Amino acid sequence: MSKTTPALRDHELALACLMAHGACEFIATFALLMVVMGSFSWLVVPLVAPSVQTLALAGLVGITIALLVRSPIGKLSGAHLNPAISLAFWMQRQINIKELLVYVLMQVAGAIAACIVLTNLLHSRFEMIGFGVLGPAPGVSLASLLLFEASATGGLVIVLFFVLSHQSLTRYAAVSVSLYLATMTLLLAPLTGASFNPARAYAAALAAHQLHGVWPYCVAPLIGAAFASGLYNIVAWLPNPRYHRLNHSHDHVNYTKYTLKRIAGFWAS
Repeated sequence: MSKTTPALRDHELALACLMAHGACEFIATFALLMVVMGSFSWLVVPLVAPSVQTLALAGLVGITIALLVRSPIGKLSGAHLNPAISLAFWMQRQINIKELLVYVLMQVAGAIAACIVLTNLLHSRFEMIGFGVLGPAPGVSLASLLLFEASATGGLVIVLFFVLSHQSLTRYAAVSVSLYLATMTLLLAPLTGASFNPARAYAAALAAHQLHGVWPYCVAPLIGAAFASGLYNIVAWLPNPRYHRLNHSHDHVNYTKYTLKRIAGFWAS
């Protein structure tokens, strides 16, 4: 005789959805750093000529993000993968303050976990890329570093908001974001390291015990994202984003609730 599944109350379901989204952000951010930094240190640096290593890194970034956005975990949480992106969506009231805090906490935790695993698993190879710790190239001033990182992140927000402002454009979100980040990585990696992500920058510095120079990489993307999001509130003709999921469609607005109910039904049967 099968058991009857009790109906989840609204607040319980909302909490379960929030935790599920946070878990997905943790997994996705962990996977992003493991794949990109792990592959770069394990395969690209030893096997690829230095002249094309930046191109290989840009390809890794673009392909990995595209796959994560299209994955089931990306479908659940929206695949922000970056505290600056979550901040921008919060400023547009696409997520609430609880979601912002959970997303950012899980993104940072996932990034730290990935850097710790890479440090212990690929220590000698990971050391070849300085344990992923970022730093500007010789001749790049602090002001230039802040400007490059802030501008690149602000551009990412503008691209995101544009493709998420109309239902017909959302199908291009994964491709647009991937191409943009691959291009910015190709252009800025030789100059700044091309982070655009406070979680990634802080996690690598923390795991390597080199926190002294990480603050520009944490502050600049947040400033750039906040500026771009604020611009959408000020300039009337800029279309505001209608969604915060990078692969949104009306078919899976309630995808998380549906998934959780299926899981609850499975365990209760």
